[in-house]
Amino acid sequence: MNATAPSRPRPRPRPSPSPRVQAFLDTLGQFESKGRYDVMTGGGRFTDMSQHPNRKNEDGNTAAGKYQFTKGTWDEFSKPLGIEDFSPKSQDRVAVYLLQKAGVIDRLLKGDVAGAVMRAGRRWDALPKNAEGDNILNNGNRQISPILDEYRKRFDSLRK
Repeated sequence: MNATAPSRPRPRPRPSPSPRVQAFLDTLGQFESKGRYDVMTGGGRFTDMSQHPNRKNEDGNTAAGKYQFTKGTWDEFSKPLGIEDFSPKSQDRVAVYLLQKAGVIDRLLKGDVAGAVMRAGRRWDALPKNAEGDNILNNGNRQISPILDEYRKRFDSLRK
């Protein structure tokens, strides 16, 4: 009798986000980091993507990457996904997970982009959290119209 180890099922490839979700990710990334995966809050850069850089700026903020994850947020939301690096793919996966947990994706898939922006604005500083343009810093300087314009542009380009 030939004893062979049972074969393990291969992981299934993860589906790409829907065009609505991808357009939202790209829009969020544009407003948070100009779409760069290697940028720190304040504009500094990093090259080691094996982990969150966890470098503080002069304000003590550790935000980094395309979606400007702080170290605490990264640790909280990357661990359930089993993510161990800070690669672009990992940043995208954590962003989708966070958007899903916040109810943003449900709104996007229903076509409620403004509602999705405001839900996400409860977590990301670059987005408003209400119609008055307030954000998580409550400084009222985030207007929704440029965000919606950027989203529409990106969504339209994905549908072509």
